[in-house]
Amino acid sequence: MQKRFIIAFGIMFIFLAYGVSALGCPVKPTAKTTSALLAEIPSINDALKTCPMEIPSQMKKLITNGVFLLEITDNDDISATINQGNLTEVKIGDSSSYNYKISVSSCQLDNILSKQNPVGAFAAYYLSGKANLGAKGFVNKIKLWIGKMFLKPALNKVKVAVDDCTNSTNAKEPKNCYATYMAGYSEYSDPQVKEIWDQRFAETGHICQTQTAEKPKDGDCKYLYEQIKNNDKKWVCWY
Repeated sequence: MQKRFIIAFGIMFIFLAYGVSALGCPVKPTAKTTSALLAEIPSINDALKTCPMEIPSQMKKLITNGVFLLEITDNDDISATINQGNLTEVKIGDSSSYNYKISVSSCQLDNILSKQNPVGAFAAYYLSGKANLGAKGFVNKIKLWIGKMFLKPALNKVKVAVDDCTNSTNAKEPKNCYATYMAGYSEYSDPQVKEIWDQRFAETGHICQTQTAEKPKDGDCKYLYEQIKNNDKKWVCWY
């Protein structure tokens, strides 16, 4: 039983953050940051419409029908729908009907995505109390409770060094700046710009944009980008 739950919960995380590439779907995500992963979700979901994929056998011990939720505490969530043992849909957005969820911040997910051992990175955050596992429903909560009894000793063996992410979590959002997606900017299609912006987001964990020409105020912008289109100026802030 111990080995079964350790493997199942380890696969659960890899499946949500990396699973599509690992299981052979035509879309192979290369995302190393939260924003890049969110940008890839629509194309992954399109592929699943013609390529529903069987989930790993160890995951079926937890669920064959339902929803796994990757809760990104300072960004949009990612939900994975399982139907008769197959992954049929991946989408961005909150899901109140999840069966199991993993909660991490953008900074933590950036670290996890960049590691060769993502489970080891998650282990470090989970053991330090900065990431969490959750469940809904009596049976699911019992399974999770049993799994957690064996999980900590196993994760201690595989944890790897990760960034603390404390500064990113405590960053102050400017008052006149609103959440935005880097993938929505035409500039982001330039590989050189994408690399720079991804590095900024990986370092700070937050991005926002003003709706007017006024610079972000009363916040902790570490990087600023002045966007001018058709004489309309706005500011992009990484904080």
